[in-house]
Amino acid sequence: MEAYFNADDSITLTALAKKIALKTGIPESTVKWNLRLLRDLGLLSGGSIDRKNVPFKLSKAGQTLIEYIIGNRELNR
Repeated sequence: MEAYFNADDSITLTALAKKIALKTGIPESTVKWNLRLLRDLGLLSGGSIDRKNVPFKLSKAGQTLIEYIIGNRELNR
């Protein structure tokens, strides 16, 4: 969900991974691995080994999923 709240920032997946790792205490390598999986699933886009320094973006499917998760959290309060 950090990606959702930083969607307007022009940061790379690597910078996002660092930010999430610092905020959560999860190892950066684990965060990067999960971000790559989300990219491979088409939930977000960004750079890769072949395309460096490309800012990440949430796909429409990624935005929809996050909004669904947030909506369910609000309902369960």
